[in-house]
Amino acid sequence: MSLHFGIIGAGNGGHAFAAYLGMKEVEVNWFDIDPKVVEVINDQGGVYVDGQLNGFAPVRNATTDMKELIDSSDVLMVVAPANAHRIIARNCAPYLKDDQIVILNPGSTGGALEFHQELKKSGCSAEIILAETQSLLFACRLKKAGHVSIFGVKRYLPFATFPSNKIESVYELLSPVFPEFRKGENVLEISLGNVNAILHPAPSLFNLPQVEKQIPFLHYWEGITGGISILLDKMDEERLEIGKAYQLSLPSTKDLLRSFYGVEGDTMEELVQNNQAYKTITGANSFSSRYFTEDIPMGLIPMQELARAANVPTPTIDAIIQLSSSIFKDDFKSSARTLDRLGLSQMTLHEILQYVEHGEAQKIINNQ
Repeated sequence: MSLHFGIIGAGNGGHAFAAYLGMKEVEVNWFDIDPKVVEVINDQGGVYVDGQLNGFAPVRNATTDMKELIDSSDVLMVVAPANAHRIIARNCAPYLKDDQIVILNPGSTGGALEFHQELKKSGCSAEIILAETQSLLFACRLKKAGHVSIFGVKRYLPFATFPSNKIESVYELLSPVFPEFRKGENVLEISLGNVNAILHPAPSLFNLPQVEKQIPFLHYWEGITGGISILLDKMDEERLEIGKAYQLSLPSTKDLLRSFYGVEGDTMEELVQNNQAYKTITGANSFSSRYFTEDIPMGLIPMQELARAANVPTPTIDAIIQLSSSIFKDDFKSSARTLDRLGLSQMTLHEILQYVEHGEAQKIINNQ
């Protein structure tokens, strides 16, 4: 079966996926809200790429019409900040069709669960399959519309479907195109593997003078020092404890960095500084950076919420959220992925595990 891919979002990751797929001669259609970007893509007929991939990748069509994109796609790759997932779900809801696959790249923490809830609220009745990846496949930066630099491609990347009993069929379809994809156990495993929530907010917070004064710094190579590495390890230990409560054996962030990029090192500091893919990635330059506005409400807070549901203490994660909330004068809760927004607020831990495995079949299970 020849799959037709539709990409939603023309930022760093969207461009990287268009380049990756196009250079494999996979049909790519593309949606973005910015007509100027769409015009550039269509005028060029594709996207230029340099770095780990070099050349020109064709794009069949770019559009600002969501229906047009969905009608021409078997697999929809949502490559947008996690903050945008709700509105994207609402905009997709009227047009989705049975058997289409929607993949959040990445889902951040709880992405597929929240997306499912928004589709339900919007009256979507299509029998689609939702999936999310643990991270973005690429370390990349947009040079300009129609031209992206890819600094690194992860050697493997876990993903899972919601419900998780659909993963085998999705993996069979996707693995020829994405040999890097690996089957995860469920979307909780993928969500709790969101290392961006560990690697982004805390270093940004502890480099706040540079952020406030807009002094450029390298997020990984300069922003993660020995002391900050110790803090990140504490956050990571709490993340692993949340996973244990949900019967998941999660790899540490250090192990993930070793696996993703083949880097060596004993500490978080050594691992990020030995990673050539991180060499030029700059840190936050304002309070509106996604390292705060995305990775706290869509990353750390849903981790905290899942921890509360399982009675797992997370003092270090709590402290980062509280410090950030005090500085920003915003508790982030109004926009955060809470248990309610994930559809989990009335469930026991056992019911949550059944829900991610069977989806709507949870109602049947409870009634047996």
